[in-house]
Amino acid sequence: MKRPWIVQLQLVALGVIVLLVLYRMAAGPGRPDGLIVFSDLRAHQLRGETFVLDRPARLAIEAVGSFEGDVSDPADASLAAYGWILRRDDGQVAWQMRPELARVERRSLAHVQDTVLLEAGTYDVYFTSYGNDRGGRRGTSFLERLSGQQSWQHDARKWMLALRSADGKLNSLTRVGHEDAAPGGGQQVIWRSEPVRNGREVTYLFEVRRPTAVRVQAVGEIDHQPRDYGWIEDALSGERRWEMTLDNTEPAGGSAKNRQFIGEVSLRPGLYRAVFEADDSHAYGGWRANPPFNPRGWGMTLAASAPGAAQAVVPFDPWSSREPILSILRVPDDVKRSIEFAVDRPLPVTVYALGEIVHGERFDYGWLETEGGRVIWEMDGDKARHAGGHDKNREASGFLILEPGTYRLFYQTDDSHAYDGWNSDAPTHPERWGVALFPLASSAPDGAVRILRETSEGPDSQDWGGPPPPAPPKPPPLTDPHIAAAPGELLVKRTGVGNEANIVTTFKLPEASRVHIQATGEITPRGRFDYGWIERNDNGELVWEMTWDNTTPAGGDDRNRTFNGVIELPAGSYTVRFQSDLSHAYGDFGGRGPQHPEGWGILVRRLE
Repeated sequence: MKRPWIVQLQLVALGVIVLLVLYRMAAGPGRPDGLIVFSDLRAHQLRGETFVLDRPARLAIEAVGSFEGDVSDPADASLAAYGWILRRDDGQVAWQMRPELARVERRSLAHVQDTVLLEAGTYDVYFTSYGNDRGGRRGTSFLERLSGQQSWQHDARKWMLALRSADGKLNSLTRVGHEDAAPGGGQQVIWRSEPVRNGREVTYLFEVRRPTAVRVQAVGEIDHQPRDYGWIEDALSGERRWEMTLDNTEPAGGSAKNRQFIGEVSLRPGLYRAVFEADDSHAYGGWRANPPFNPRGWGMTLAASAPGAAQAVVPFDPWSSREPILSILRVPDDVKRSIEFAVDRPLPVTVYALGEIVHGERFDYGWLETEGGRVIWEMDGDKARHAGGHDKNREASGFLILEPGTYRLFYQTDDSHAYDGWNSDAPTHPERWGVALFPLASSAPDGAVRILRETSEGPDSQDWGGPPPPAPPKPPPLTDPHIAAAPGELLVKRTGVGNEANIVTTFKLPEASRVHIQATGEITPRGRFDYGWIERNDNGELVWEMTWDNTTPAGGDDRNRTFNGVIELPAGSYTVRFQSDLSHAYGDFGGRGPQHPEGWGILVRRLE
């Protein structure tokens, strides 16, 4: 018979062992090693990191996730928690954790060990644990329905993902900020929405100048009906030219309701509006089930489908291509102004306003209302875009059809930070501080709007409605020695261009020729305001235009840009166009003019 003290010692040792086992079970596995490691994961989570490879490399991957449902045959099972690697430049999956690769452990655990050869580039690595249908409870037990958790979610302490060098010599991998890394640039992007969150809508108004096919990529939520989806509509009629549907989309990875469209949409010349809207659940940052393979692609991207297509599709900026029907601009501090007007026939318009908005709260803003006081458009503090300068400078626009009737356009400011009284950095275009109404068509019909009354409340009311500013002086002779010295036949000389110009002139080439173009205008990364282009007269083809990418700084303000180069043109007849908006042109730069202000415009010369 054992002595009592030996029995007591054995019981103490057994108790210590049990406590260590319980602690180990509670603590879960230790943190694995690797170049990129996900551990300490939990249910209902998406983890992501980004890395860059400066040369091809083979990576070893170890990942532990969970099966969802029956795992009697892993090849037919689905994963509820898993990882993958996405190539950022084209949004394609470079590697993913698939059921057939997994070894089943402890009922639902899925353990994968694999290798992958990756080319040089930028990659996103993800791990998701939302499950594929959090709303469903079929196939779960009574206890699972009662607790609100499915059995696989209890595997969380075992989940992990680690990327390692397959040969132990990798030194070409650099980790970068996941949210800050630049989006993919594998194709010529015309417009890309930000990742769209719950309850948000994003829009993009653009103009198509010649028949063009635009490549569209869109990722959203569609089950028996669209919930988060995009479309392209005619801005004048509202008729949809394309939209995401269940039939024209394909699975996007993750939950079955994640769908994507990748294809081309043919558009005729005209004005269009791209829209993507999300309902109040299962969008970027608010997933209710496993997200798509490209979570940051939740939204829409328009890209050039062929060389030259990007030049045929340009952002619509009414300031650069339209004249305002009505405007309340250059509004100073502490005033409220309005214009009452009548419309005798339906008139499609766009409303633009620039003002002061801080964290969604409006201080200087505009709106449009009917005669009875019903607001039909106003600056939305949450949707307004940054307008340059201080972050509180915000701009907004809207599109609507004014039916026959009477309307009032309003703009009001508080007691600080308005035109000519800035207490922080001014916007890029300070002269637009206010609100303006533009026709959606290239011009408004004569007599489309009748002004009935103008009112102003505030200390400077006596200045409201005064005479327009004097016209800019006529340009002096060109003094740019580079222009003056260029040899050859002068085809077009339209320089010294002032505000609100729309220049159209033609020339002919009897034979294929090299043509020198010198053009100076106002262009920013956000849009073009004073710029030129050349078209063929026989088919309307755009053969050259000023863009941010093909111009260089012209001195003075950053928006002053110049093109100075040579192109080759076949024999034929051509039209040269140059247009300017309401501000910042020769004779009225308002800020720092270019080094050669008299060259504002375009000059075309046939080289000898």
